[in-house]
Amino acid sequence: MKYYLSILLIVSINFLSSCVVLDVTGNVIKMTGRAIVATVKVTGRAIGGTVQFFRGKKKIKLIHEHGSYYVWAEVKKKKIKFLIDTGATSVQIPRKMVKRLGIRLHKSNSIMCELANGQKVKAYRVTLNRFYLNGIKIKNLEAIILDDDNDAQAGLLGMSFLDQFHFKIDTEKHILTLKHKK
Repeated sequence: MKYYLSILLIVSINFLSSCVVLDVTGNVIKMTGRAIVATVKVTGRAIGGTVQFFRGKKKIKLIHEHGSYYVWAEVKKKKIKFLIDTGATSVQIPRKMVKRLGIRLHKSNSIMCELANGQKVKAYRVTLNRFYLNGIKIKNLEAIILDDDNDAQAGLLGMSFLDQFHFKIDTEKHILTLKHKK
């Protein structure tokens, strides 16, 4: 049995680095101004990810290096260092870690990304089945892998993760505080 759902997508302009990716599945019914009404197939796939809920706030100790803040997270049972980047639209995994993590890149998932400096680069959109950060588990987190990331040593923890929370960075104590949005 197929289920169809009419949804209203609000088109917005994003002034963030990393890439902005939008998928619309189904047929566009009507496009007026800044609103698009479309019929889509309900697949159960979450956009952005599904967070394992916790009560209260979660405080995460940050690594402070050269004026930037990092955290360690786990992807496919491997530890990866991530730079906290509120200017990045998406979580990014360094290209050189793809093989180590067993991530398969498919041509059908290739996209073009515009970086903060205006450079356009080829990238791949992937879904991370499980993403762990200090006891927080996110299922089906959307991430980007840049085709050329200049041998980046760390990933980017961008807004596809951070925007699921009210978050605060304490620059004196080097603490990231996360609280679920209601």
